[in-house]
Amino acid sequence: MELLLSRLRHLSESVKLLVKEDISGIVVTAPDNEAVGVISEIDLIKVFDKDWDKLTAEDVMSSFVRTIVK
Repeated sequence: MELLLSRLRHLSESVKLLVKEDISGIVVTAPDNEAVGVISEIDLIKVFDKDWDKLTAEDVMSSFVRTIVK
């Protein structure tokens, strides 16, 4: 199963997806499905004390992404 997350999705929704799928990170995408970042458990710890309903995936993602194409 391919799990991708829009960069504009609210962080609270992102966390629910991570918990539901029992995963520790997820790829964040632009509207064209290009990978633009990753949200990991570490990224969530960094914003633990913030209002997650006001943050988007783009606000907290790690944005240095390398993709490998075969």
